[in-house]
Amino acid sequence: MAKQGADRVRLKGVGQYAQQLRLWSGLTLFTYVTFHYINHALGHFSLSAMNAMLGWSQAIVQSLPGTVLLYGAMATHVTLALWRVATIGTWRRPLWEWMQVLFGLAIPWFLLSHLTATRGATGVMGLDIDYDTELIWIWPGAALQQSFLMLAVWLHGCIGVHFWLRLRPRYSSFFPYLLAFAILLPAVSLTGWIAAARRLVEQRQAAGDTAFPISREALQQLQVLDAMTHWAALVVAAIVAAAIVLRWVFGNFRKRARVAYADGLTVPAVPGMTLLEVSRAAGIPHMAVCGGRARCSTCRTLIVEGEENLSPPGEAEMLLLRKLNAGPDIRLACQAQIRGNVSVRPLIQPQALINAPGIADPLGWGVEREIAVMFLDIRGFSRISE
Repeated sequence: MAKQGADRVRLKGVGQYAQQLRLWSGLTLFTYVTFHYINHALGHFSLSAMNAMLGWSQAIVQSLPGTVLLYGAMATHVTLALWRVATIGTWRRPLWEWMQVLFGLAIPWFLLSHLTATRGATGVMGLDIDYDTELIWIWPGAALQQSFLMLAVWLHGCIGVHFWLRLRPRYSSFFPYLLAFAILLPAVSLTGWIAAARRLVEQRQAAGDTAFPISREALQQLQVLDAMTHWAALVVAAIVAAAIVLRWVFGNFRKRARVAYADGLTVPAVPGMTLLEVSRAAGIPHMAVCGGRARCSTCRTLIVEGEENLSPPGEAEMLLLRKLNAGPDIRLACQAQIRGNVSVRPLIQPQALINAPGIADPLGWGVEREIAVMFLDIRGFSRISE
């Protein structure tokens, strides 16, 4: 049974259902973005090449299954991301998590104008928007905004993919090639559409064609649609901000639980926070390589007392703990929500704590180390080494 659980962990990538939806919807969007950037990169060759690839990609994306998959993934990813931000337990987080959150919040705001000018124009107003029209629209007035959007989308996706794959056994061997691709594609894509836009503008100026490809009436309608979508986004942002404030206010009125650490430190915590969030909020170093997604097990914690005052482990946590053959008193700090007083001891010390001055025995407790075991042909060595 434990072996089956370990297999499921490797195959599924581990995660709660909402986390799985956020992961696979993000991968769907990242796949679309990758091919879209390749389409931009064709601008180094010709506009006809860009429009040719755009034609068959639109045939897929604008079909009923493609539309449902792409925009369903977009709606799912944005909704779950906003829910995660609204229910955040502490603002003390690693830099990479903050980068992903900030890029993720900026993307929908800047993407709305792009969607209005493309799908809004084609789907709502029935206009024919190809690369010629889009490039004339963007260059040069909206070039900076478009470039920022492309980089934000790419960085947000790359951060997510990296921290999803970094725990895979063979990822380190492929990392240099993936890093080169992650740097090369956005660079070629940005310069590709800019080169195509400049050539198009020069050709139109040489031909004396200065008319905008969209009528003034249609342009005004698109501007109204763009304003409406941004106002709707502001309403959603206000709702999320209100949820964060209300959660903080009501949390201050709730009875605090107490979390005691093995070194004698005891900190108050709002019930509902995870043990990892409690440690971060109190400034206590606590390992969490995967960012609290129940993938890495580095945040595993020994529950000394008060195991009944923690939320029961979910499927993702159970699968990972079963893979580690962990006992019932071991929990993942990123998943265990406190409901009362507990006494805990993190099992793996962060590097910052190991290197801290004044630590008499930095290796006296759990520390992750790469080791090599030399095989000796003695009786019972396999059992001893295991």
